[in-house]
Amino acid sequence: MATPTFKLYQDAGLTTEFVGPLVNTQDADGTTAAQDYQLFIGSTVAGKTMRTKVNPGVDNITLNISDNTPANGPEATDIKLATTLIGLDSAVAGDPLLLGVTIASGVPNAVAIFIRITAPAMVSATYNHLSIADNGTEEV
Repeated sequence: MATPTFKLYQDAGLTTEFVGPLVNTQDADGTTAAQDYQLFIGSTVAGKTMRTKVNPGVDNITLNISDNTPANGPEATDIKLATTLIGLDSAVAGDPLLLGVTIASGVPNAVAIFIRITAPAMVSATYNHLSIADNGTEEV
């Protein structure tokens, strides 16, 4: 099986791969402001297309936040996803992000993903138990 070429990146040029997890630092008194992150999904290999394994070309590619240790810090339901920064304002926390039925490879086709973590008061710490998951994709 070939190594997938579609990955998450920290930059629009798809040069620095994001290896996760999302790291979120919170203050115990609840004064931590919402924390925004920006990632990009794409492939630098020409001629590739990302799609869902089930109903390819019909079902949307979706991303969601996976919580590796529930009840330990921010929950997946404390997180909003959007394809624009302003879209975070109206996004619903905990909802998956729909990215369309296909994503073409190439830097110009990279899809921006914005993430906003708004967590309630909790123990002051750095939390790194959150990751990003898709709904089962393949590339052709």
